[in-house]
Amino acid sequence: MFSTHKNIIVVVGTTGVGKTKLGVDLAKQFSGEVINCDVMQMYKGLEVATAKATQEERQGIPHHLMSFLEPHETFSPHEFRKLADAKINEISERGKMPIVVGGTMYYVQGLLWDHLIEQGGTCHQPGETVDDQVEHDKATEEEEESSTSSTSSTASTASTASTSSKSKPNSSSTSSLWEKLQRVDPEMAAELHPNNVRKIARSLEIYKTSGGVTHTELLRQQKESGGGIANLDVSRYPNACILWCRCDKDVLKQRLDDRVKTMMSNGLREEIVELQTNAMKKSVSSSSNSMSNETAVVPYDVTRGVYQSIGFKEFQEYLTLVRTNNVKQQDNTKHTTKDTQDGTTIELNAALERGIEQLKISTKRYARKQLAWIRNRWIAKQVPVHVLDTTDVLEWQNKVDAVAQSVVRASFGVTGCVGTERSAKDRRVKQLSLKESRRFQMEHAEIQQIKSEKSAKKRKYRESLKARKIEENAKRRKAAEHARAESQEQKENKE
Repeated sequence: MFSTHKNIIVVVGTTGVGKTKLGVDLAKQFSGEVINCDVMQMYKGLEVATAKATQEERQGIPHHLMSFLEPHETFSPHEFRKLADAKINEISERGKMPIVVGGTMYYVQGLLWDHLIEQGGTCHQPGETVDDQVEHDKATEEEEESSTSSTSSTASTASTASTSSKSKPNSSSTSSLWEKLQRVDPEMAAELHPNNVRKIARSLEIYKTSGGVTHTELLRQQKESGGGIANLDVSRYPNACILWCRCDKDVLKQRLDDRVKTMMSNGLREEIVELQTNAMKKSVSSSSNSMSNETAVVPYDVTRGVYQSIGFKEFQEYLTLVRTNNVKQQDNTKHTTKDTQDGTTIELNAALERGIEQLKISTKRYARKQLAWIRNRWIAKQVPVHVLDTTDVLEWQNKVDAVAQSVVRASFGVTGCVGTERSAKDRRVKQLSLKESRRFQMEHAEIQQIKSEKSAKKRKYRESLKARKIEENAKRRKAAEHARAESQEQKENKE
């Protein structure tokens, strides 16, 4: 049974700041077990692309909720919360410390605060809650899904990779879906673009699975009851000790670029090609089965499951060339010349390099999005977050490990750790860590104030410009009317 009185440690932060290492360090110190909260690491495959901790890096510490989903499966924050609640309860009952580690912030937030719409059913896109679809973009300009930027570049690939009619909706079916939503939930229809098939279908699914209650009404009920994105007062784990690993911006940028290089040297290219090959085999099998069953799901759809992961979707051009080249080689083995092979190699290498550069961009964009979430939704709302500076890896023991351990001891006085009493030193360290988060809160407020003032100035300028244009247009119309009157008068005088 779920209990809100469990002590848990939560490690969050952007990609590349050392969350995995800290989770393992704390588990060793406090007899803990790690619960993964990175949605893409929940899928089988892409060990390198999703930066899963290797067996060596885990150092014998159990890691839960990793590699249990098939590549094409859909998953939602609701399902994660149920599984995570059960794991937290199980680990606690064994006398161990649950340590939630991950950067999928909407999943972490859904676990810690009661703001998910239970009636919403399964979300079709990992990393997006049913209530996020309306308000997510309003929270901050940087909180865009990293996958959104590549939608246009992967759309054609998705259509060629998938033979399912569901993955290639025509304009008439799209229009029909939006018109249906307009009939049952006109407010939500007005919020969504008629071509946004995924979100339209989700809202219709919510209407169906909730017994006829619209998505708009569920959001309204949720906010009135104290839930919702804007409200984090209803805590599901009030004893949670939240640790925020952060890093200097310039250092993080370099670290992320180096991380991409490491991924390539560790076999990222071979990994994504293998995943595509296996997916295509399943696609052929599924397509054959779908001849007698129209509802068969084609596994290889770049908008579903692990295929939308950073580290895979950026290489769609390269993967398409690999797939096409393999088909040509099978069909024209005897007619392939050395010049043709050399040209293909050059083309493949160029596409691979473009994918690598796009991966660097996507990784940094995702880090900015994670940082924006923490600042705008947690720090700005005075959520008690303990800041750990992971900029200098040479100072990890003193500035990260030691500080984190003091914060945990001051929070729980954990049995089994060195010095189970909440010492005065530990309390001071915890207060300093919280003070750092308040400093970020003040900085955030100042930045928001500056942005607000700039927006007000821009709005005022636009309004004055609009008024000036209206005035100028009125003068032009008046002049034109005067000219026409004079012309008419001259014409009449001649007559």
